[in-house]
Amino acid sequence: TCNRIAGQIQKVAAATYPTHLGVACYPLERDIGTVGTAKASVFESVLNLAIEDSDALRAVRDANFQRCITGEWVLGMTINQADGGSIETFSFDPYLLTLDPANMDKPLCQQDWVLYSDVWTYDKLKRVYPELADSIDQNKLQKVGTLVPEFKNLYTITNRRMYSQYAVMSESKGVRVHQLHCKYGNRFDQMYVMVETPGDKFQVAYAGNTPFGGNGLPFAILSGHRAAGNYGFISDAGMMKDDQDSLNLIKTLTFRMLQAQAGWKWLVSRSALKPGVNEEDFARKFNNTVGGAIVLENGSKDSPGTAQLVQYPSPSPI
Repeated sequence: TCNRIAGQIQKVAAATYPTHLGVACYPLERDIGTVGTAKASVFESVLNLAIEDSDALRAVRDANFQRCITGEWVLGMTINQADGGSIETFSFDPYLLTLDPANMDKPLCQQDWVLYSDVWTYDKLKRVYPELADSIDQNKLQKVGTLVPEFKNLYTITNRRMYSQYAVMSESKGVRVHQLHCKYGNRFDQMYVMVETPGDKFQVAYAGNTPFGGNGLPFAILSGHRAAGNYGFISDAGMMKDDQDSLNLIKTLTFRMLQAQAGWKWLVSRSALKPGVNEEDFARKFNNTVGGAIVLENGSKDSPGTAQLVQYPSPSPI
């Protein structure tokens, strides 16, 4: 093969590489004077410090690169209660989201409800919901690798390229976490968090008003090229797949023709073959190169012709 997709993906990811993530605040028109400007400056500094502290730029960069490969990737936020309510930004596979099948053609913000399900380590559960983590016996929990064997297997068969986070924490104790966001009106006002422990037991970690601002949904999808007929997206790798397949076919045919023209050929008499022997099977066993052996009528049954080694003439110049 002649793989050009990898190089093109690197170029696309570099062209869309986020270099800065921040906000700019300006005073309202009614705030005349230095007081309004000072307030806007303070708000801007606080928000930018929060963004920097949440490691959002790293998560956006990771999501952008994954979007080029898979077509879409999701950014999420969570609040660490054990760390004074600090915000943590992370990126994850969109397959961890469950949407209403009747509204699959709508953007994420226009869904009636959004369910996020993932496996957390016990340490992460303790950072986000410390009180609930203290009530769970860590020794009775299963390992992350046992909870998500499919991701661990995908990590292995993709040569350690996909779902590496699950492989890293595969020996850590973990739980399944389900986070449901329900929309009432134009905003996802309600949030419910359930923790699934061994024995199919569910414990409520949170139920009430969402702590997130904006539309109340702490998720955002970085999408690629829109696919026709559904809300799915096509990656940059998928857009180049047909051209890559055509290039692979052309290269394969070219090398087969060069091999056929440049290699030596054995001419074997058909009368020399044993009865019932398939000519193609015989040629493959005789020489595995393209056109390595040619069976032809040469001599007779009583006096089969001798095998000859010949070389094809050079191809005509283009």
